[in-house]
Amino acid sequence: MRFLLINPPITDFACYDYFMKPLGLLYLTGILRERGHFVRLIDSMDRKFPDLAQMKEGSYGRGEFYSLYLEKPAPLRNIPRNYKLYGLPPDQLEELLIEENQNYDYIILTSGMTYWYQGLKETSQLLKKIYPDTPIILGGIYATLLPDHASKNISFDYLVRGGFKGLEKLIGIKIPSFSNWPAPDYSDYEEPGYAVVRSSRGCKNSCPFCGIKMIFPGFDFKEAVFLREKIRVFKDTRSIENIVFYDDDLLASPGFKDYLKDPVLGVKIHTPNGLDPEKLDPETGELFRRAGVIDPCVSADILSAAGEKSMQKHSQDLIERSISSLRSAGYRPGEYSTYIIGGLPNQDMNLLEHDVRFLHETGARVRIAEYSPVPGTSTASVLPKELMEEPLLHNNSLYPALKKADIIRFQNIKKIASTLNGRFNQK
Repeated sequence: MRFLLINPPITDFACYDYFMKPLGLLYLTGILRERGHFVRLIDSMDRKFPDLAQMKEGSYGRGEFYSLYLEKPAPLRNIPRNYKLYGLPPDQLEELLIEENQNYDYIILTSGMTYWYQGLKETSQLLKKIYPDTPIILGGIYATLLPDHASKNISFDYLVRGGFKGLEKLIGIKIPSFSNWPAPDYSDYEEPGYAVVRSSRGCKNSCPFCGIKMIFPGFDFKEAVFLREKIRVFKDTRSIENIVFYDDDLLASPGFKDYLKDPVLGVKIHTPNGLDPEKLDPETGELFRRAGVIDPCVSADILSAAGEKSMQKHSQDLIERSISSLRSAGYRPGEYSTYIIGGLPNQDMNLLEHDVRFLHETGARVRIAEYSPVPGTSTASVLPKELMEEPLLHNNSLYPALKKADIIRFQNIKKIASTLNGRFNQK
């Protein structure tokens, strides 16, 4: 069979390539090609896409996206910020598909954040115009969390929620369990810059603000020998030196811990989703250092900063112990980071500022992860109904869960964090 896989462009106030790759589509490409099927993958968020203007490069293969100014949709009209489309413009995608003049048995369209659905909507309409008789299958995060909204706003024939099992029934192709998936297929990228992988799928925690269990129920992992083999292929055949683990609970993966004991040398390992401080001990810190883990990020998540004590996730003592494991392994102040969630419902800004300053004193760069409501989670259930019914208002740039009086204070706290982080650059 012949498949067209599409990652649509993003519409937002801001977007930067912090290791953004459509990992689900890349794994699916590998699975389908391994079974002998034809796959055409178009990642509209590929910064190196042919004929797309090249933007400023950052470190470790990251960088700026090509963008175009857009008229703001009605729910965002009063927001005093520029709104843009990031990635491959629809007219260029249309021109490319018409020029290729290919026929497909199925089109598989993925979706990201709920508030990015405008780019998805335009892409789906374009695909229906070019391929009116080809079934479109919609999957991904937005499709899983808001299937009813997607049904009203996106052009598709079938919707798949929470992974590949529903897709298996539609296309009639057996898809193995995660532990037996082949490596994500980066052969459609001229210059990937980095490779995103997973050593595990799912998370053993149950945080009230997170929707991972709706997207990836259960927990599965890959053996170290598989990780080692595939990372070596990325390095030797594509010269990819930056390997990014997307795991939601990375240190819970036995395969990853075993991989660290005998890693592929000459690559840099990145952990942007954060590390559970309860699982970060001195032995792991030593393994990180030897394996080439860059800027290990400790998940502070919520310390004292939430309005309700029941939401507190980690203690300051635990954070200090986990960071001491990195320090004893040789990581210096500013060479590791922590992230903390800001903008939660009923969050006390005084306590948030206190926690930011505490984390800085541990020698960590402090990342404030701005809260975005996830439909179906208990934290989002306290928010106004009209906010939750319009995904555009879930945008973390709008601080949707904060009262107006707290927004300026929150912005000032973000500036404080930025200033504190800047001190590490001066040393």
